[in-house]
Amino acid sequence: MLLSVSQLHIPVKNTAPEIDVNSDLALSQDKQAITVNGKSFLAKFSRENGGLTSLQVEGEELINKPLSPYFWRAPTDNDRDGWGIYSK
Repeated sequence: MLLSVSQLHIPVKNTAPEIDVNSDLALSQDKQAITVNGKSFLAKFSRENGGLTSLQVEGEELINKPLSPYFWRAPTDNDRDGWGIYSK
């Protein structure tokens, strides 16, 4: 029996907006945030914790809440009886 394998070309459109970081940048700050403005973007960073709280590209907001670190790994057998990851 002869099997035929074919490939289907699926065009992929890059939907990520392009940020021009080579343009002149403006920096401003107030009590809550530090803001960086570029030709096509605006980024706000919290003065309290340094986290990115807003990113707008061409007027469109790209994040819906402030970013924060999130670290996780798959549990191993040692975790089950060791430090009780499943109960935490």
